[in-house]
Order: sequence, then C-alpha cells, then structure tokens
Amino acid sequence: QRYLALAPRQDAAAPLDTGPGPCQVRTLDYGPGTALEAGTRNLTPYMSRDTGNLTGSYVDAYWDYDLSEVPLRGRVWYPQDRKNCPTLFIAHGNHEINTESYLGYAYLGEYLASYGYVVVSVDQNACNMLSHENDGRAVLLLEHIGLLLDFSSREDNPLYGRVDPDSLAIAGHSRGGEMAATAYLFSRYPENGSISFHYGYHIKSIIAIAPTADQYRPADHSVALEDVNYLLLHGAADRDVTSFMGMGQYENISFTGGGDYLKTALYIAEANHGQFNSLWGAYDQEGPFAPLLNVESLLSEADQQEIARLFIKVFLDVTLTGNRRHEALLKDWDAYGAQLPETVYVQCWESSRFVPIADFEEDSDLETGTMEGAVLSAGGVNLWTEELAGFGGRDTHALRLRWRGGGSCSLSFPAMDLRGRTVSFDICDLDSGAVDRGELSLVDGTVVLEDQAGRTASAAISEHTAIFPILPVRTDKLDYVFNTCVYKKAFATAAIPAAGFSGEEGIDLSQIVGISFLFDGSGQVLMDNIGIEAAP
Repeated sequence: QRYLALAPRQDAAAPLDTGPGPCQVRTLDYGPGTALEAGTRNLTPYMSRDTGNLTGSYVDAYWDYDLSEVPLRGRVWYPQDRKNCPTLFIAHGNHEINTESYLGYAYLGEYLASYGYVVVSVDQNACNMLSHENDGRAVLLLEHIGLLLDFSSREDNPLYGRVDPDSLAIAGHSRGGEMAATAYLFSRYPENGSISFHYGYHIKSIIAIAPTADQYRPADHSVALEDVNYLLLHGAADRDVTSFMGMGQYENISFTGGGDYLKTALYIAEANHGQFNSLWGAYDQEGPFAPLLNVESLLSEADQQEIARLFIKVFLDVTLTGNRRHEALLKDWDAYGAQLPETVYVQCWESSRFVPIADFEEDSDLETGTMEGAVLSAGGVNLWTEELAGFGGRDTHALRLRWRGGGSCSLSFPAMDLRGRTVSFDICDLDSGAVDRGELSLVDGTVVLEDQAGRTASAAISEHTAIFPILPVRTDKLDYVFNTCVYKKAFATAAIPAAGFSGEEGIDLSQIVGISFLFDGSGQVLMDNIGIEAAP
C-alpha cells in the first residue's frame, strides 16, 4: 500500500474486456481415451529418462509408454460459431507427473475462446521430472501444432476450418515459457546440427509466463530470436523461478526493422509461480519447506489469473488480429491501473521502431555507445560501471550509476530528428538502503535535450512514468521473524514524447545532439536501452 500511494491509480479511456466475450465456447479433448485419436511421436532424439538415477527410474515405471511413443493429448477451447480463428497453443512446465497440468489453463481457454480465439492446451507430462529436455518439449509442442492444423483441414473433424494457420501464437509456463522460445527457433530455423526440422509454421507471437532460461543452449549460445512479438509475465513472489529469468530471453529478441513488432515484460508484485496454473496453487515448494512459505501476502489466484487474462488477450489482439484499442496496456499499465487487480506492476517494453543510442552490449568502454559516434560521460557520481544486470541466467549488460548530492549521465551523438518521436530508456532502482530507512519515493530525475546550437529542453521522469523503489519481497514466514527480505529488481521503461519537453524558445527538435539525465539527492540505478522510439 505504501508503494501504491506513491502513484495513485488512473482511469483508462476505454474499459478493458474483463468479462466473458460474445461467443459461445465449446471444449474438445483429443488423444488417448477420447473420440479424437492423435497418435504418438518419438522424442528419443531429444531427451532421455536416464533410468540410471532414481527419478528416471520412477518416471519410467510410472508411464506405460516410453519416449519413442509419446501420445499427443490436449484440450481445445473454441468459439462455436466462428471459423478461421487466431489460435494460441499453451504448454505447462515441470510439475508432478500425476497432475494433469495442461487442464490448469481453462481460465485462459474459456475467456479467450469467448472472444473468438482457439486455445489449445498441450499435455507435456512426458517431459516432466526430466533434465535437459527443453528441446524435446519444443518438438512436442510443434507436433501438436501440426496435428491441430491437420484437424482443421479435415472436413470430418469437429475442428474443421477453426484454425487460421497464418495467425498463430505459442505460450508456455515455467519450463514451458522457455520452451516457447525454443519452439519458435525450431520452426523458424529448420536445422539443428544433424537434426532437420520441417515445421515452418506462421508463429507471430510468443508468451512466456514465469519462464526459466538457458536450459537449452544451441551451440552453447542463448536462444536469440528476431522479428517476433514477445510477452513476458513474472511474479516477484515466485519461489520456483526466483529471479526474473525471462528478461534474458527478452533481451535476446531483436528487431531488424522489417516489420511492426513489440516485446513487453510485466513484473507483478505479490504474484507467485503456481497460481498461473489452476492446479498448482499457492505453494511453490512442497515437502518440509512448504509450511514456511508466506502465502498469506500473495495475490489471490483469481486476481493473478485476471492479470494474465487481460494482458494476454490485449497482446494477442494487437499482434494477431491488429486490434490496437488497448495497446497502451502493454506499454503504460498505469493508464489502466484502476481496472487491474491492486498490486505494484513494473513494466518494460520496446518496439521494432526503437533506435538504440546506448544498449551497453557493444564493448567494455564506458565512454562509447551503440550508435556510431555516440559518446557517454558522467559527473558527480561515485560509481559508474557497465555490468550484468543480474536477473538470472546469462544476462544483459546495463549502466550502473550511484551518486550522493546529485549526479548526471550524458550522451552526445550525431544530430537526430526527434520530431514526433519519443525518448525512451529502461531504469531500475537499486537503492535498497533508502527502502530500509523507510524513505520511499518514486525514482525521479530530469531528462534534458540539447540541439546543435546548445539550446535545451527538459522533462521530469515522474511526469511521464512511475518508477517504483526496488521491491522488498518476503516469501518466507522467517522473513517476518528476523525482519529480513529479498530485494527484487526489474527494469521499467520510461517514455517521454519529444513534445513533452519544455525549455528554451527555438530549440530545434530536428537537430538534437545530446541527452542528459540529471539526478538530485542520493541514489543508485541501473539504466539500459537508451534510445528513440519512432512514431507508429
């Protein structure tokens, strides 16, 4: 509540679709034991049960099939009276194999289908409780996509004509969230060493819910993707994937300038890992440690799933159907704050129209930027470094600044035309000491533009974006006993339109040669992806 009081929630211009849509929803199951047989697939080229260890032996004894004959099984939600629908495939992650985890996304399937989407939830229990299986999960998901496209092409099938093959999205939760990026890689790039893939599906968008990262590394590199839309959701109270690991994949998605794409990430205070699946629940750990978990401070399952529903639907509307009515939710959640479950949100985004001035990945020289001719400098700071941001896994580099009594960072570059454009940058508070002392305030500062003639114009960060203090998270009851916490950090994207700067008369926005960031008092931040967003 103290954090929320720093930035009162706003009302949106248009109400979000919080209730069910106009379509009547039908549900269909396929696979073993149903009227719609789906066959099996061989996953032995990608993973093993490794019966030499206890877990592998248990899994092998539990199932009545081996990995050469994995049955395809899933559930489909679809609008009864619509054809050629945009379609989402979703896969769960690692969990107990006696839980039918794929049934835990009915809250998404029923809601999205009521608005005209087909939603397919894929059973991946054959991959659970195994290691080094993420590529196998990806192949299994792609096989399900092929199966549903086949169903949709057959006149004798109840799903005939339902799936639009040119409007597909894939989603995953936990290991499934990482898998979704791997599946896109396999569909887009048809060869992986000695294994050739022949998928080539028209996947436009990826959704990762509390994902892992870097379990599958082709040629010992992180999975890097180009020109695809990406939505990342993660809870700050996650006790399974405890760091914001998906930001590694977020940073490894790049845009070539050949289309209109968006990547957006949302970090959700009080959200855990399991409640994104209706069958996993509030306890992210089991066994003797479960009673120590602090579950009373979590969002309710209904609220956590409401967040997932709303953001996923708007993301699919924008990226699959071209409906941009609520696109602002993906870039400025605060505009819709009064309609969202009450908690703290930290949001990061970037579009394919972004032109980086400094993303801190080019070299180890503090004074060089990404853009040719860009030069960085800092003043009044007692710490100025480029370092790994530390979100987990193999990470992105960022600029770290610390100052006492005021500090600044400046970038100079060849003249740029900022008319109709937006200055954007990612920023993350690191001043845990201020939070410990109860000194809570939004991270603020002044952004200054300078033109070739030396004229300047400025804008306050807080007038355009609420940058919350670093989040103190208590996921254990012992945190209360010993008055401790874990500080969770996440980048927020600040975006300031060029028209939002005011200053000297006659400043020429078509000839801007410098951007400076001025900070008062004392503080410490990470900054990344400083650049310009062009107008749509």
